[in-house]
Amino acid sequence: MTAAMVLLVIVGLGAAAAMAIRAARGSGLLPTRRQRCEGCGQLAPVASVRFFKNTGMVVMFRFESRSATTCRRCGSELFSAMTLHTVVFGWWGMISFFVNLAFVANNLAHFLWLQMLPTAGALARGALEDQREYALNLLATKDPDTVIDVLCRASGASRMEVERFVETLR
Repeated sequence: MTAAMVLLVIVGLGAAAAMAIRAARGSGLLPTRRQRCEGCGQLAPVASVRFFKNTGMVVMFRFESRSATTCRRCGSELFSAMTLHTVVFGWWGMISFFVNLAFVANNLAHFLWLQMLPTAGALARGALEDQREYALNLLATKDPDTVIDVLCRASGASRMEVERFVETLR
């Protein structure tokens, strides 16, 4: 097997593992940290990541690192910017060639870690499912608009998601 084939197999296995872990987190089997993303400021599932950017020069190299606690979208944008620069400009030097391999591997590992985060919609569906009994009890005594407002506050889900959830309960 060539090095490219080995890399493709590793990336494929990493992507499959990321999807399995994301599904487990979305269903509530694995805990997920929700806090404000440093990139967009939204309350979302976040992960702490550190990406490297390397610029190779013939005799020396220069690198930057950026650490952040971000959501999937903001972390993916940071990964793209840092890794693209590293892949294009990071190989131009004797020392840089080897350092660059480590930086690209690090960036890829942190990117896969970000991809394991559940989407906000998956978390909202899990939170609403946790509130099912409560919602049924509320529907027995309150009007649907009140139930939707209460569930929006209790679950953190959007109004549209809660409306769909309440429709399935009727």
